[in-house]
Formats: sequence, structure tokens, C-alpha cells
Amino acid sequence: MLRLMGKKKGFMWVLIVVLAVSMILSACSKPEGEIDPVGSSPETTATATANTDKGSDAPLEFVELTWYMPPPITPQKNQDNVMAEVNRRLKEKINASLTFQFVDWGSFDEKMRLMSASGEPYDLVFTTNWSNKLANNVSKGAFVPLNDLLEQYGQHILQRIEPRYWPAVSFSGEKYAIAHEMTYAQTFSFSYSKELVDKYNFDYKNAHTLKDIEPFLQTIKENEPGITPLLAIGTSTPGLITLDDNKDYLNSFAYYDLDDGQIKSSFDNEDAREVYRTLSDFYKKGYIAKDAATKTDRTLEGKSGKYAVMPSPGAYSEDGSKATSLYGFPAYESLYARSIISTASVQSTGTAISKTSKNPERAMMLLDLIYADKSFFNLLAYGLEGDDYTVVSGQGTDNPTVQTNAEATWAVWHPWIGPLFDQWPSNWNSAEALETMKADNESSTVSLLLGFNFDPEPVKQEVSQVQAIIDEIIPILDTGTSPDPDKLLDEAQARAENAGLDKIMDEIYKQYDTWKAENGK
Repeated sequence: MLRLMGKKKGFMWVLIVVLAVSMILSACSKPEGEIDPVGSSPETTATATANTDKGSDAPLEFVELTWYMPPPITPQKNQDNVMAEVNRRLKEKINASLTFQFVDWGSFDEKMRLMSASGEPYDLVFTTNWSNKLANNVSKGAFVPLNDLLEQYGQHILQRIEPRYWPAVSFSGEKYAIAHEMTYAQTFSFSYSKELVDKYNFDYKNAHTLKDIEPFLQTIKENEPGITPLLAIGTSTPGLITLDDNKDYLNSFAYYDLDDGQIKSSFDNEDAREVYRTLSDFYKKGYIAKDAATKTDRTLEGKSGKYAVMPSPGAYSEDGSKATSLYGFPAYESLYARSIISTASVQSTGTAISKTSKNPERAMMLLDLIYADKSFFNLLAYGLEGDDYTVVSGQGTDNPTVQTNAEATWAVWHPWIGPLFDQWPSNWNSAEALETMKADNESSTVSLLLGFNFDPEPVKQEVSQVQAIIDEIIPILDTGTSPDPDKLLDEAQARAENAGLDKIMDEIYKQYDTWKAENGK
């Protein structure tokens, strides 16, 4: 159960950081996208869309759009300048303006719940399987169905996203989010301080589990009084899953075991229990900070330079470049896990349109523009040339290589808003890395349950009660602060069963059987 949670948010950070942080605006580069069905270029199509609504000769009225998401970086020092250029282009393309509303991680889920419950208007929102959860929002009617909007205003999106991935964000045949193109087979790595690894000659390349890194943690504990050996921080703690993990985590309560083809309660995940025992042991030995369970910002903590081993920076980079970019000092990495392609991994980052949006059509036009116009997409992600990044090579082309500032002044991770593989190569993802990730999607294991979405509505009361128990114990387990994780899990399982866990599992089995029959599985 808990492994799911660990994997999810770890997957998010992996998602967070896998994305890429480099900023751009090349006024000379032409936008690029898929060929429009009627033969016009993306630039021409987008501009024409700004002038008239589809199916009408009437010009579009100017509208203001808002897009809610957690902050990719804090602070966004160049936000005013970047958004001025973004909105100059949007006015021309779709006669709209955009405001990003960045809500801190600790408040984001609750903020979006309250806004949806109160009917407060907003347009676009970050949604995943681990934050502002897609399934929960769909069951509450918080998001707009997208099938018709995509057909009318989202043709570039439909042309780009492979049909096999849409079921992951569909409920009863209706699409409810754009699962942005990214590396769905995510890789996870330990991030190490290069200085400390070199100083103590640690063989990090052969370290792939928590137990593999223990000798290094012990060395740091004994010789570096100002350094905490391991940054354990909620579900971002590195090593929560392993290379041997062969599970499709359906939700907080259940996982599908690819080894035996069975759906099981997450409380019965023996691999997770073993990880929690190891983390508890590490905590007792002083490898983990005493207040680890109260920490929330893994990037800020990692950048402090007070840790020897930090969480995964995103997709694994053999040369340590991703960790170096994220944490701001030379780093090494070693691979510790690789996810399968599943409903959860496809849902790991996406965008939905709020039911309270006054302009859902224009919101879809914006999303489609991102898929049609590569220059605009990278402007949103990287920022302004000269302010937020420099062009290393390929100036004036549609795919320059860029270098972000040592101190990031603007960033919106590419997969949070659009197709990762339209990212301009940078110090975050080289052209080679992007090609490797794209190839991984084609070669990685795909869960037989891809497209199965559990609907919690029939057992929503039980789900709420059991989820509260899980939310209570996860920060304790994932940071090793439980002196006896088995006892904590057993007690939590008993509480969960009293709160309706068995009823939830029965409903999962029932829906799974129906899904198999409907899809010929």
C-alpha cells in the first residue's frame, strides 16, 4: 500500500525533475508542430483560431485564463518578464492571456479541493495520480469531459499522443485530462555528493539498493559531523522501490503483481515492509535527520549541501548531470529503480480543465497551441533567452541546444504542460537523453492493466477513512521514524480493515473483472 504512495510521489519528483529546466525564447525561431489536417501550418492555424471560433465567422472575445500548479522552482524571479512575452504571443494567437498560479506543495491539494467545492472559477490545473488526484476529481465532477473539446480544438494533441495511452486518463469512455507525453517508464537514482564520494572512494556505481549504500552512510556518520548521511523526506525518500519491483500500483490500497497476475492489498507488500525495516534501522543509527518526518521540500533540503545522499533528480543520468543541475553542486547518480508503463505512470503528470472554467474552449486552444508551436512551448518552460538561458548551438533553428542559468530564474517543467520530446536539448536533457527516454517508452514493460481506472465512488466513505490512515503513517514509514514499522503497519492494517479496507478490495476486484470482460483481457 505504502509502496504505492512512495512510488507515486517519488514518481512525481521524478517527474518534477525529469522534466527539464532550461529557459528560452527565440524570437527568430519558427514554431513547429504536427501538420494540420487541412494542410495549414501550426503557426497559421493558431493565428486563424485567434480570430474566429471554429464553425463561426465571429471573432473571439479576449479572455483571461488561469493555470494552477505547484511551483516548479521558488522563487520565479523572472516571472513578470516571461509572462509579458507569453501573453504578447497568446493575444496574437488565441486572443487570450494566461496567469500561472503557483501554490506551494504543502497547500496545493487542499487549495484545489476548496476551490472546486466552492465553485471558484479557474481554467487549467495540474493533476496526477499522486497530487490533485485525477480519479478523485473525476468522481467529484471537478473536471470537464474533454472528448468534444479535443475533437474541436485539440487536433494537434490527438495527433501527438499515442492512442494506447488515452485509456489511462479516461473514465466511462470520456477523456478527463491530457497525459502529457513524457518518459512513462521512469527511472530513479540515488544522488550523491561528488565531493564526499571522491573523498571516501565509495563505489557508487555498484550501489542500487538502500543496503548497498549503507557503508557510505556509515562512513559519513562517523567522519562528517556536519553532514546528514541520507535525505529521507516523505515519499521522495530514495530507495523506496527497487530494480526488482514488478508491480503496478493501482492506488493507495492495492497493487497488481505482474509476477503472479494477482491484485493484492498494499498492506501485504512484503517488499515494502523490508524497505521500511531498513529505513527504521538507518534512523536508529543516525543516518536520517531526527526531524525528517516534518520536512516537505526535498529540493530545498538537497541544495543546502548538508546531505551525502539525496533523492532522485528525475530520469537517471549516468554522468550525474541531472542531480548536478537540480542540487547545484557536482553530483553522481546510481540507478535504483525503473517503473513499468502503467495507468499510474501515464497519469504521473497531466492537465485538466476545471468544471468551473468560464472558457473551456479557449483553455483547450491554449493546450493545443503548446502542442502545435514548439517555440511557444519552450518559452513557457525555459523563459527568455538572455534572461533565463543562453543558446549553446543551433541559434535560429527550430531545435537549438540551450543552457539554463546556474541560478534558475524561471522554470516550468516541460511534461507538466506539454510534450517532453519537444523540449529543446539542454543541460537538463540532452538530445541523446531525450532519444533514450523516447526509446524506453517503446521497449519497457507495459502493465496488462494499462487503462484500468478504479472508481472509488461506490466506496467513497471507506476510501476516505482508509486514506486518512495511510496519510497518517506514510511520513513516518518513509522517513524511518517508526521504531517498529511492522507493528505500525499491522496496527494500521487492523484499523483500515475496521474502516472498510475489505469492502474497498472487493470493489476493486469487481471493477477489475468488469474491465477485463469489457476489454477482452
